[in-house]
Amino acid sequence: FTRSATRDRALVYLDQAAVKARHSYANETALNYYTQALALEERWVWLKGRVELLHIVGRREEEQAALHRLEILAETPEYDVAHLWGQYHEAVSDYVLARAAGARALATAHQQGDRLNEANCLAHLGLIAYRQGDYVQAKEWYSQALQLFPKQTADSDEEATVMARALNGLGVAYRDQGNFDEARQCHEGALVLS
Repeated sequence: FTRSATRDRALVYLDQAAVKARHSYANETALNYYTQALALEERWVWLKGRVELLHIVGRREEEQAALHRLEILAETPEYDVAHLWGQYHEAVSDYVLARAAGARALATAHQQGDRLNEANCLAHLGLIAYRQGDYVQAKEWYSQALQLFPKQTADSDEEATVMARALNGLGVAYRDQGNFDEARQCHEGALVLS
C-alpha cells in the first residue's frame, strides 16, 4: 500500500505494524514503521511513539529533535510533552530541567484529575531526587505516588506498574539509608503487584 495510491490504507497498516512491533519489543522495527508513517503524515501519536522508542534505544540526539517536533504540533497534549521532556532530561543527567518538566507534567495531570499520570510523575520525580542523592525528597515523592492509591490496590495493569515502580524506588531509597526492613516490605509489595 505504501507503493500505491492507497495512502490511507498504508497508514492504517503502518500504525498496526508499529504497535505490534512495540508489543513484541522489536524497537528498531517499530521505529522504522513510525518513520514510514510520519513520512506520509505527521500525527502526534506516531511522533510520541517514535520519541518513546528513541528514548528506549538511547538515541538521544534523534529523541531531542523528535521532541522539538512533537511540542510544536498543536494537538499534542501538554502532559505528554512535559513528561517526555522530563524523561529525556533525566536520561542526560540534566536534573534541573528534568525536575522542571516533571513538575509541569505533574501540574497538568493534577489539573486534569488523571491519577495514573499524576502517580507516574511523582514516581519519576522520586527517581530524579534519588539520582541526586536526596533520599528524603525521593521517599516523599514515592510516598505521594502511593497515596494516590489509598486501598493499595490497582484497578489496571498500568496502575499496578506505576505502584510497583514507586514501591521499588521507595525500597531502594530505604535500602541505601540502611533501613532494610522497610526496604524489604516495599520490594515485597512491588513483587506482589508485579
